[in-house]
Amino acid sequence: MIYTTFRSNKEILIVDFSDCDENQMIALVGEASKILLANHKPQLLLSIYNDRAYATPKFMNAVRVDVARFIHLIEKQAIVGLNETKKIILTGFNLTFDRNVRAFDTREEAISFLVDEATTDKDVPEYLR
Repeated sequence: MIYTTFRSNKEILIVDFSDCDENQMIALVGEASKILLANHKPQLLLSIYNDRAYATPKFMNAVRVDVARFIHLIEKQAIVGLNETKKIILTGFNLTFDRNVRAFDTREEAISFLVDEATTDKDVPEYLR
């Protein structure tokens, strides 16, 4: 499911992968890319997962391809619902795209990060360079 919410007068695009199978997750990636392209402005992005949403190789490839095309339209990104394995995959994502996308335990923590103008996901730690 994809929807937007507003916090502190800022629009956040939310992509909820919870309970989706691989094909549904890949379709959501494509749909989110179309929204980013249609809006054609940098956007805040929140991705939500749960234990039934798997980061399969096919899904991660779809993410890699679309993010490479539209990363300039992602102002800042946060993720909720990652287990330890998915956090390791996130580290690989950050290495690939020279970002520091953060995982949060709650949606509210993630949204606070996204709307805080003093934070960024472009502050890649030295150990990841």
